[in-house]
Amino acid sequence: MTEEMKLNQTLLASLGKMKSWRKQKAEGKKEAREVSSRMIPPFMASNAVLQDRLRVAKLFSVGVAVVCVGVVGLQEWRFKGALEHALNKEFLIVPGVVDFMRVRPGVIPENVVFFFSEFMADQVGTFTYANVGERYKRAAEFMSPALRESFLMELRKKEKDYRELAVTEIFSPVPVSKFEQLKDEAGSPYYLVHLRGTLERYSNDQKIASEEEIFTLKFRTTRIVADKPWFFELTSLERQSSEEFARSESAKERFAKSEGEKNL
Repeated sequence: MTEEMKLNQTLLASLGKMKSWRKQKAEGKKEAREVSSRMIPPFMASNAVLQDRLRVAKLFSVGVAVVCVGVVGLQEWRFKGALEHALNKEFLIVPGVVDFMRVRPGVIPENVVFFFSEFMADQVGTFTYANVGERYKRAAEFMSPALRESFLMELRKKEKDYRELAVTEIFSPVPVSKFEQLKDEAGSPYYLVHLRGTLERYSNDQKIASEEEIFTLKFRTTRIVADKPWFFELTSLERQSSEEFARSESAKERFAKSEGEKNL
């Protein structure tokens, strides 16, 4: 036998031993895995499923939290924008209006003038002998100092008679639809409103009069302060029957006409 043949046999033997060793090693690992599988407690599989579900629940919770934070952030952003938009408006507190009125700066809606006029006419024109003092004092809150003094003085003179005669007055106005914007002698602007309506007067629950009456109101805008949050201030209040009002307007027209002729 040559040396080459001996070398080949030696190599073949080494390969056979190697294959046998690998086979034994693989079989040993398989047996070890089987033994390990048999040694695993029965609850480990359930615990693995539970852990997997907990991971899914955590991911879901994190996702929900992120969505909620995003929604809240969006709402805050929208609220901030709405607030900034609102702050660019003016809010009026007007008697006779059941809510705040938002308007553009420097602009007074016509219906605000109408609301105030009708409120004042109702406050002064409708009362009973039991609440006349309360209603007149409430109306006086919206008057200029000079008008308030004369108005309350008139109340003190008449209140006793109202109580003795058990007087009740009800003024039913016709909704006002127009007004005038004028200037006084000092050049200050004011509103002039003629409010027409029907006045019914009762004494001891007996109707004693029913006539058409006209309220003439002059009021101006005023600065809002802490103890006076109203936007209008009444400077003149006059009550006339329709006949008296017609005579007064006729006299004013004649006076204006004569003044115009003098200037010519």
